[in-house]
Amino acid sequence: MIFIFTQPHACRITRWHFLRRFDAKSSFAEIFSASRTAQNVSKGVAVTDLFVAKVGDIADRDRRVVADGDLEIGVFRLGDDYFAWENNCPHMGGPVCQGKVMNRVNEVIDDGKKSHGFEFVDADVHIICPWHGFEFNIRTGVHPGESSTRLTKYDVVVRDGDIYVRT
Repeated sequence: MIFIFTQPHACRITRWHFLRRFDAKSSFAEIFSASRTAQNVSKGVAVTDLFVAKVGDIADRDRRVVADGDLEIGVFRLGDDYFAWENNCPHMGGPVCQGKVMNRVNEVIDDGKKSHGFEFVDADVHIICPWHGFEFNIRTGVHPGESSTRLTKYDVVVRDGDIYVRT
């Protein structure tokens, strides 16, 4: 079990201000994200809205990658919904948000276990990391084969025709 705490000038695992408890199923990305939050809380850093684009600037099933210092965030549009993920694949740190966007592919198998080709699932759109092909659902950030492997999420705010991501 891992605990993330804050104190006035550092992020440590101590007896100070408790932020969140993690269990063995928590992904590294979840723990790292909470650690970053703990660091920001301990430094008194306010949450900010980072401008991404105008609403009409990102086409459906496309993305925009923005940077805030060393942090890169990919903002994806699916229909009228926006999703933001850190541009860091949990597998090997690749630029996952710059990968190919495509529907999930299912193999069609009959009762006799014979393959009848493949079909695309329109409702399940994935981003594919360009380094090693790891896939993640754009809506959830979850790897389809291992639910504990996921991307680090950021909140998206649409205000007055502008898209912002909360950092």
